[in-house]
Amino acid sequence: MFEGITRMFKATAVLVVAVFASVASVSAQSTAPAVSVSPTTKLESMQNESGSIIVVGSANVGSINGLLGTRVLVESREITNIGSRRQELGLLVEVKESARAVICYVDLDEIAPLQRALDYLASVQPSVTRLENFHASYRTRGGLDVSADNTTAVKAAISIGPIHAPITLAELHNFSELLAKAKTQMEALKNSQPAH
Repeated sequence: MFEGITRMFKATAVLVVAVFASVASVSAQSTAPAVSVSPTTKLESMQNESGSIIVVGSANVGSINGLLGTRVLVESREITNIGSRRQELGLLVEVKESARAVICYVDLDEIAPLQRALDYLASVQPSVTRLENFHASYRTRGGLDVSADNTTAVKAAISIGPIHAPITLAELHNFSELLAKAKTQMEALKNSQPAH
């Protein structure tokens, strides 16, 4: 009788150990990074450099309020490698949706094309396609996505990855004005002597 109970206890112990090992294996797999993501912008690349002192300067440019409690913030960025005296200029854009937020970088050379895209998206008409509905979008190297469509009451959105800020066309125009303000600030910095 004790022999049967002992066998059953050992079998249960082996099963419990196997389950814990399986769960630990799955946990370890889900926390490991799936892919090493390399920087897509000059700002990210310089900010991630090692072996040198990196100085990050920032200034708040402004923000717009999206629908459903969302918000889009824009900051100017100046990133300098003190050792090589190299400098990159651009923007940090943050999209906030309730308790979640995500950021991306926009290099200085991307701001003018982004502004042209915003102008197009603000005025795009249903005649852009021969079909009933349209969705038009523009994406920067760093993953900032701006879009417009005629399929919902919301006509535009600013997104970074899974976080979306639905906005009106008026706010799309205000976002473009923030970019113009930041670009003017960045151009002035570009033409002045960097501080070291």
